[in-house]
Amino acid sequence: MKILFKKGNMFENLDSGVIYLHSCNAMGHWGAGVATEFRKNFREAYTSHRNMSNKTGDGYILQSGEYKVACLITSKFYGKFKDPPKKILT
Repeated sequence: MKILFKKGNMFENLDSGVIYLHSCNAMGHWGAGVATEFRKNFREAYTSHRNMSNKTGDGYILQSGEYKVACLITSKFYGKFKDPPKKILT
């Protein structure tokens, strides 16, 4: 497997051979920043993530149409209540 680093809007040219990875909160909300774009572009993955029993440290790959979305649960809550960076990195 190869990690690609690209500049620009990754949602403009989605590729079904790529796994799109992002960090998530355990509450299931994809409501700010890049998570909002993930929600808009990968609705099935968002719905699956919302219905899962998430805990910090979990990670999984979800199918969303022809695309795969990897979620890494890095914080219990979101927004101003998200875990501090040191805890997230641990």
